[in-house]
Amino acid sequence: MLIKRFEDLKTKHPELPVILIFGGENKELGLNKTYLEDLLSENQFPYSVFYNKENKFFGLNHLEYFPYERNDVQMYLVKEGQVFSSAEMGIPELFEKQVQDFLQP
Repeated sequence: MLIKRFEDLKTKHPELPVILIFGGENKELGLNKTYLEDLLSENQFPYSVFYNKENKFFGLNHLEYFPYERNDVQMYLVKEGQVFSSAEMGIPELFEKQVQDFLQP
């Protein structure tokens, strides 16, 4: 489960700051702020979360140049307010390399 990967990340790289941006609502699936709060609380999610009901984060931060089909599920490594790279948490070996590159001074 993805939450387990975040727990592992917190243990392995406690110095890595993470903020989850949860974008939009899906009333048909019951995905809303209450669902998010319950899920993260039940799983003791180790990071800060920003709930972006109107899903404006993508456009306001000019992230349209990243070639993703779904802009509601994305991860970035951000340094000094600028996107350093995408973060491919679903590919563990690549993600570890991305984190290591990001953490280099």
